[in-house]
Formats: sequence, structure tokens, C-alpha cells
Amino acid sequence: MLKVFEWLWDKAEKHGEQKVLARLYSMRQYHNLQSEIAFLVDKHESKKPKYEDKHDAFMTPRLTPQEHSAVARKISDFINIYEKSEE
Repeated sequence: MLKVFEWLWDKAEKHGEQKVLARLYSMRQYHNLQSEIAFLVDKHESKKPKYEDKHDAFMTPRLTPQEHSAVARKISDFINIYEKSEE
């Protein structure tokens, strides 16, 4: 019976780790895509401010393409460290 509980516990731990890894992969993909979108918006959109009201501009903060890339890079570093520890 103890072996069954150990097996179930190992399965639950593995399933939880896979959920976390999947979430990290999706966050990395999100920030990579946001970096590309922000770069294209900065390149092709006019520099005129969209919002006249400062409250609206405050409520829609945006990261720069470099900030999105930095976040994606740090998430990738964390994923690489985790995957190397698995091996």
C-alpha cells in the first residue's frame, strides 16, 4: 500500500511540475510576441499620444520591446536551469 501512495505522490508531483513548466513556456512565448508587437507598433505608429487624459495613459502601462525581451530571456534562463537539473 505504501508503494501505491509513493507512486501516486510521484505522479502528482510530476503533474504539478508539468503545469508549472507549461505556464513558464506560455509566459516566455507571450513576452516574445509582445516584444515583437511593441517593436512593430513603435516602428509604424505615429508618435502622437493616443490619450489626452492622463488617467487613461496611466491605466494602460506598456513595456518597451527591450523590457519584454528581458523578461522572456530571464524566463528562458530559469527553464534551462530547471531542465538541466532534471537530467
